Amino acid sequence: MYERVGDEPVALTWLRCALADFYIHDRALLQGHVGEWGVTFRLGHHLALRSDPAWDVDAEYDRQGKDGARKVRDHEARTHMRPDLVIHRRGLGGAASNLLFVEVKRIWRSPAGDRDDIDKARQAVVRHGYQFAVALGMLSAGTVFSPTWTVYAASPRSQHGPCAGAELVAQAQAVFDEPALTDLEVAASRVERMRQLGEWHPPDSLSSA
Repeated sequence: MYERVGDEPVALTWLRCALADFYIHDRALLQGHVGEWGVTFRLGHHLALRSDPAWDVDAEYDRQGKDGARKVRDHEARTHMRPDLVIHRRGLGGAASNLLFVEVKRIWRSPAGDRDDIDKARQAVVRHGYQFAVALGMLSAGTVFSPTWTVYAASPRSQHGPCAGAELVAQAQAVFDEPALTDLEVAASRVERMRQLGEWHPPDSLSSA
């Protein structure tokens, strides 16, 4: 059901690339302790550039389906869901139109992460049919860019039966290995120097950066 880039589902590859682009071009937001909403906005920008244009990338999208019903997290508690970022097709329901759900935190609370965001990710798959859902932390120890994610995917068994299920496919896993983080640091420093010298001209699409 899922498109893949190598062994990785394409939606996660888009998010991984967007995180790299964010650090290269917008790490000043992390260094300046800018709040979660500001960080998420720019991550969403990069995610939109990386994603297939056949999909919509939205922030704080708390509706679902053609009738615009609110996303429900828990019917009994009457709680709703307002995802930080989604890749989907607006106004359509079901897994075919709901690709990726992302909850973002500036800091990953070691070792397991933010329990509330992780539960939201799981509920996005179980209740709302997202193919993938991610609880993402951008920093570790509050200062170092080392994004970490917990990822849920729709259980293959649940796609052919009446009961939805979520399969944990990555738990508190680093998004980049150490060599990749070193490469990102070099690239970000290069862009920063070019900006200081007035020599930086953003490409039309960051995918070519």
